[in-house]
Amino acid sequence: MSVDSVRLPHDVLVRILLLCEVGDLFACKQVCRRLFELVDSDVYLQYKIELTINGMVDVSGPALSPGVPVVERLEKLRAHGERVRSGQYKDSGSTYSWPLWPVVPSMPKDDWKAFPAFGSSTSYVVVKPQQQEISVCAPPLQDGDAGMRHWNISLTKFPALGAIVGVFLDLAQDLLIVAQSTPDNREVYAYVRSFTKPGQPHPAAAGPILATRPLVRNDPGDQKLSMTCVQTHCQVVAWLLSVDGKNPCDAEVWDWKSGHRLWRCHFDHRVTFTFLDRSFLAVTPQVWNSSLHVYRYDPAPEAEPVSSRARRHVLELGLPAKDARIQESSIPFPPPCTAIFWPDPKQRIYVIALGEHSSLLIPYSTFRCLLETLQVTPTPSSEPTRLAWESWGPESTLRLDLERRHHWKTNCCYSYGSRVAVFSFDKDSRSPDCTVVIFDLNPWAVRHAQHCPPKTPTNPKVAFGTDRATLPHLALHGPRIYRSVHAVSRVAKIFGL
Repeated sequence: MSVDSVRLPHDVLVRILLLCEVGDLFACKQVCRRLFELVDSDVYLQYKIELTINGMVDVSGPALSPGVPVVERLEKLRAHGERVRSGQYKDSGSTYSWPLWPVVPSMPKDDWKAFPAFGSSTSYVVVKPQQQEISVCAPPLQDGDAGMRHWNISLTKFPALGAIVGVFLDLAQDLLIVAQSTPDNREVYAYVRSFTKPGQPHPAAAGPILATRPLVRNDPGDQKLSMTCVQTHCQVVAWLLSVDGKNPCDAEVWDWKSGHRLWRCHFDHRVTFTFLDRSFLAVTPQVWNSSLHVYRYDPAPEAEPVSSRARRHVLELGLPAKDARIQESSIPFPPPCTAIFWPDPKQRIYVIALGEHSSLLIPYSTFRCLLETLQVTPTPSSEPTRLAWESWGPESTLRLDLERRHHWKTNCCYSYGSRVAVFSFDKDSRSPDCTVVIFDLNPWAVRHAQHCPPKTPTNPKVAFGTDRATLPHLALHGPRIYRSVHAVSRVAKIFGL
């Protein structure tokens, strides 16, 4: 920046600096005293820096948060960052346990099914067949609010066909998908509805139903269809379709707005998967060779049913251990409400459970770098690009290995934005409490912590074996919660971090 540029009027100089990356702003502070004081004191520049440090993006626009001055935004953002770094969260009390549990003991609940829903944010769904309703629980929209949000949806608004095999929702898109099997257990009808008006089709959907059936199926008999791992990203929804929730299974990707199936692949073994972005899926086949496969799904609708055997993955990444399972995830997207800021989707991370005592945290930027560097382009006859673990993983991922005397559930850890909350407890301890540790892979948060280290009684990095890891990260103490298998599972699945 030239000397003449520094002489520009204050407001003009601020507008120019707002176009810079945060790293450039820190560099500008080293140029001269005026730029140092400007970057260090201007509320707009400070808000931009605080957003990056906290892994957030501003939710702007007249329909989202009108009239909220930047001074108030900055104040709330700093309060949010302080709560995360100090581990001081507001207690929502019984709302994190399940508040809609029946008060009457005689009310049947043996057939209830509870699971998280992954979309623009993570929600919690309980299907109650005998009560003919669906209960939904979601974290508060405003940062720091204590109360969870709850809804009850009547199943009488849907045709009485067969059993409910899957329920999915995305609050930011006002999307509710309820999947039912046909009476003969041969097909599944997924009803695309408005969440706020569940009796009506979603106004953005071209058709009210997505109909599908397994690619490979013997005589149905008494076997029931199952739909699991349902996730969405923008107008794309994906799921696993299987018989009785067992092998084999079909992974399918649909454009729920147009009603077209974009991609389908049949697996002879059990798999788990998640969206990477609008073009790629990450799949972990649960077989003896431990690896992660990246598939590209066609963005254009297919005119005919997919020949699953022709579908090949474009990238195969070796993993450090067997029994790998990639966790479903939500790609952050700000809701149409009064939220001021929201987790940055570019900072998102993915969790791979490696057995019961180890997990792997992978930043989205690692996948993007590999795909762009290798320039993978799928063709019907092309072989996938294969990379051994040693050539890509040790410096680009974070592995958590908890001491054996501690216990933790790797399959209950779900990331959101740049953070993931994990819980553990000492099996030899008589304390009923459980420790929550928050791992943050935002590099700017790590840089900020070097100047303002968090006040923690112990270093969680030592317990999880990440104190010598190459990938920059933070390990912060979260709140202590009561050690209960059910309570811990619920908290880990819907923790609003």
